[in-house]
Amino acid sequence: MTEPDTTIFSPSTTISSSEEAYEAIRRAILDGTLRPGERIVEQRLARMLAVSRTPVREALHKLERENLVARSGRGMAVQTFSPDEVRDIYDLRAHLESYAARRAADRITEHEIAELRAVQEQLAAKVARDVSDDVEWLREPARLNHQFHLLVVRAARSGSLERTVGSVGQTPLIYKAYLWYGDDEKRRSGSGHETLIDLLAAGDGAGAEATWRAHIEFGRDVLIERLLAQRSRADAGF
Repeated sequence: MTEPDTTIFSPSTTISSSEEAYEAIRRAILDGTLRPGERIVEQRLARMLAVSRTPVREALHKLERENLVARSGRGMAVQTFSPDEVRDIYDLRAHLESYAARRAADRITEHEIAELRAVQEQLAAKVARDVSDDVEWLREPARLNHQFHLLVVRAARSGSLERTVGSVGQTPLIYKAYLWYGDDEKRRSGSGHETLIDLLAAGDGAGAEATWRAHIEFGRDVLIERLLAQRSRADAGF
């Protein structure tokens, strides 16, 4: 496990309470800046956020209760989940979000179609730039990908469905498949987004459902493959 880099928080981040420290650390976990298994040292975080250790300690306790961090030796680390746990969550996502895509095909507006196209264009531009040593670049494609998925769910016009998708769990937010993609997988993901937009614009609910299910299952399979490979390397002592 590696210690967090001092660049994970924006230079403009100003923290004055444990709640703000909680939001800053939680955001770093959920946007992929702090990766699963990454070591979190209380004193280091306090220095990075320019606060005492008390608000950081309180924030970490709250994140521990939410199962986003776990104790690791003398400090804490971003929570990890087994490949089986990740598979279960992604399977549930595939069911819910593909159903949302089917509903959205009958309800989506031209404005929402335009929003989806705009987000996908931004995502494609970020991926084409591919500055992998830029901290902002590392988090932005995953954020845009997540935004695209949320827009599809919202276009389904079901508050109950949107809340259910949001309550499935935070595992997919920690384990963003997009952060584990190589170039070919990013291209395939982008193609899936573009296909879905066309199907939604055409009102093809069955096609949208099948495409979106396959898209999420592809992300699941890539992520699990990477997690298993990571575990094998760890078991081998690499």
